[in-house]
Amino acid sequence: MQGAGVVSLDLETGAIAELVVYLRKVEPELARILPREMRHVAKPVVQTARALIPASRPLSNWGSWGERLDWSRKAVTGITATTDVRAGKSSRGQINLLAIQQKNPAGAVYENAGRHPAPTTGRGRTFIDNLNRKRGQSPRFLWPAVEANLGYLNNELQRVIDDWSKVLERELDRAA
Repeated sequence: MQGAGVVSLDLETGAIAELVVYLRKVEPELARILPREMRHVAKPVVQTARALIPASRPLSNWGSWGERLDWSRKAVTGITATTDVRAGKSSRGQINLLAIQQKNPAGAVYENAGRHPAPTTGRGRTFIDNLNRKRGQSPRFLWPAVEANLGYLNNELQRVIDDWSKVLERELDRAA
C-alpha cells in the first residue's frame, strides 16, 4: 500500500494487535521493545531508499521554493522507519507495525510528483513531465526500496511477529 510519502505492506499478524494492547497494560517495558525490533528490521530498506536519492538537484530550478542548499541531505535524513503499536478506536484494532516514511517536504514531492492524475495547471504538468523525463516515473525511491528488499522484509517481519506471538502467549499464560 502506498500513500503520500509512506509505503506499507499488509501482513497477516493474527490477533497480535489485541495482544500488544494487552501487553502494553501488563508489561509496558516489554511492549516498548517491539517497535525497536521493527525499526531494526527496516534498516536495509531505509538504507536502500536513501541510496536512491540523487545527490544533485532533480531539476535545475529545484530548491528555489524553500530548500536552497543541500536538498539531498535533508531528503536522505527524512527517510525513516516508524511503528505505532497503539490500536486506537479509529484503527479498528489494527496497528502499524512498520512504515517507511519520507518526512522531508522536498523529498516527498520528489517521490510522489506525477503519481496522481494530471495537475490542473500547465506549470504543474510541465514540472511533472520534466521530473519524469529526467528522473523516471513516480514512485522514485520508497517503493523501489521496499521491492528490492521484499523477500527480506517478508521473512524478517514474519519472524518478528512469530517471536512476539510466542512472547505474548507466555505473558498471557503467566498472567492467567
